Amino acid sequence: MRPKEDIEKRIKNANIVINVETDKKIFSNTLQAFKKSKAGKSVVTPMSIRRIIMKSKITKLAAAAVIIIAVLIGINQFGGSIDGASVAWANVAERVEEIQNYVYRMRQTETSGLKDQGFEFVTETEIITYNSSQNGNKTETYRNGELITRSFYLRQQKEFVGICPPTKEFDRRPLSEAEILEMDQMSPRKMVSRFLSADYKTLGAKTINGIEVQGVEVNNPEVLRKNPPPLESFVGRLWIDAETELPVWLELEFIPKGMTTTTKIVVDKFVWDVQFDVSDFVPNIPADYTQQPKSGSVTVQQKQPSVEKEASLEPYLSKFEKLNLPDLKGLKLLGLKDDEPKMNIALVGHIEIWKAQDEFIRNWPGYSKVRAQLYEELLEKLNIENLSVEELVATGLALREKFWQKGGCLSKVSYPYGYAARILLEMAHDRDPENMDITDELVESILSVELGWQYVEDSDGKIKNPCYREVLTKLRLAQFEQIKRETEQERAPAWKDFVRVNDLAILLGMADDYGPALEVVDWLIREADRSGWAAYLNPLKRMQKHYSDGEKFYYGIFVNKKIDVFPEEYRYARRLPSFQGPVREKRGVIPAHIQNPNPVWTGD
Repeated sequence: MRPKEDIEKRIKNANIVINVETDKKIFSNTLQAFKKSKAGKSVVTPMSIRRIIMKSKITKLAAAAVIIIAVLIGINQFGGSIDGASVAWANVAERVEEIQNYVYRMRQTETSGLKDQGFEFVTETEIITYNSSQNGNKTETYRNGELITRSFYLRQQKEFVGICPPTKEFDRRPLSEAEILEMDQMSPRKMVSRFLSADYKTLGAKTINGIEVQGVEVNNPEVLRKNPPPLESFVGRLWIDAETELPVWLELEFIPKGMTTTTKIVVDKFVWDVQFDVSDFVPNIPADYTQQPKSGSVTVQQKQPSVEKEASLEPYLSKFEKLNLPDLKGLKLLGLKDDEPKMNIALVGHIEIWKAQDEFIRNWPGYSKVRAQLYEELLEKLNIENLSVEELVATGLALREKFWQKGGCLSKVSYPYGYAARILLEMAHDRDPENMDITDELVESILSVELGWQYVEDSDGKIKNPCYREVLTKLRLAQFEQIKRETEQERAPAWKDFVRVNDLAILLGMADDYGPALEVVDWLIREADRSGWAAYLNPLKRMQKHYSDGEKFYYGIFVNKKIDVFPEEYRYARRLPSFQGPVREKRGVIPAHIQNPNPVWTGD
């Protein structure tokens, strides 16, 4: 048995990267609704809008580790045969079962994106786990190299503690007997024995990190869990040290059915049979950390969104959702060629995605500089002056979809189609200014091409986009006045009114115009109960408090129908909450409260 210093030395020698300095950084990739602290003021930035699932933010972060581990240990003990000649493999399961304390690293990589356009979007999660049969386990979770959380599953105390250093927050709750049992099942001891209970084939010998190893491979997706979801592909491999007969490397790679995201999980850097100190499993929460509201249990299985039937989504969809769009395949604008060389770039994390977008957009001409030329081309090629309002909308939507098909904000040649969509929607809006559905599509078209801010820092932080703000504020303000007139008469406010007015509140806050912004928020709060958006009262009240204190505030109100768009969806961030994205492709979004009646930011 080895002292604590020896454990630390062995982990260091194993090249496990644990940088304590990352505790001091603001980590934002997965903290969608988390607030940032700067100069005593809290700012929530317009991040991704997807992971609004669990009630407690820290519980959600800690669950990232649990979800990955659950994929590994939810292995079905179905009938399999261990080859009688493979005595070493039987010894592996026995040896691992005897070991009580160990350390290991787990890495998950998710890859998705515009592969046909030369881009892949990659997110990387790394988890270091310290497992003690007596004390429980401690995990340290990193996303793209930065610390997210430290989590403690304490066996003796029957308690879970999650600590988030970047935001100085923590969560604490009891562990049930079922969760303690589940924690035991998460151990590599159980994982290895279940892996070897499946039908497998031997892979022979190879060298990993200077160690001579032997491996086995399993292609049956039931290795994932008893009732695995349909998969496009799956492979699992286990490699053991030929000398010690202990695991060295375990990898799983799979693609869910009908999805494009490839998930790869690697478990390595095992340190077997170590001696922990009791102090290794003491959370030591600093006095200035804030406890999160009471939360539910950690979910260890990532479930498909429970989306309601399409008919029930009608109140939330665009009026033009099912509009037939014209075929614009042969259309070319501004003389740009569509055959630009395809790159082969993997963008790791949201910062790389945002910087790549900014680099493309920086080289686009501004909308006002090319509007007149685009208008003349559209007049000549599409005869836009003779189109009806509905035809203008349909053609504008088709142009917007072409913008996304050309790569959106990650393309040299997409912008003319986004700008052209805006021109046609402006024309439709001018002809029917009180048709709020048309105005919504105009706002969406502007949001598609114009980002709210660039990922470039100056003395004031991120660079804002004032033109974007001023134009959209004018459009949303006109809608607000119309909504108030109509609701003062016979019409009750609807969900779309909430989306429109919520945008206005955020736009006014972006401009530090807090007086009018508070009036808008007050209206949203007053109308919540009778108008169907009471699920959003808590963030609205927090917005009210922030604006009263002269602080900005932002929160997401939509969530993706699909679960395979992360990390790709970061290319849709830095926009207003109303933003939908390429809904006619695969991204479609729905209100957060439909997927989960208690979104994470609503509290208790």
